[in-house]
Amino acid sequence: MAAGFGKKCIWQIEAWGHSAVAMLMRVLPAASVFRFGELIGKLLWPVMKSRRNTIVRNLRIACAPIGIEEAEKMAKESFVRTVANLLSSSISPKSKGGKAEDMLT
Repeated sequence: MAAGFGKKCIWQIEAWGHSAVAMLMRVLPAASVFRFGELIGKLLWPVMKSRRNTIVRNLRIACAPIGIEEAEKMAKESFVRTVANLLSSSISPKSKGGKAEDMLT
């Protein structure tokens, strides 16, 4: 089934947004990219309710004796860190010589 015009427009806007963020990541130092990723993670956390519920449920299963508040705190920290790591990994191709040390300084 072919996507409609509205869906194609949304995909195009998402692609432009991704390209803009990728261009920004190329000019920032690695530490700034990580901090930016943390900010994005904190902004996305309240919006992604189904993902949030899945993370909390999985943590409560894996760490059985923890309460809901502690699971929610752990889930948010994990989500924010994951978004920051994802953005940080997007800048790895720009390092000279392919060394991790180049990105850390």
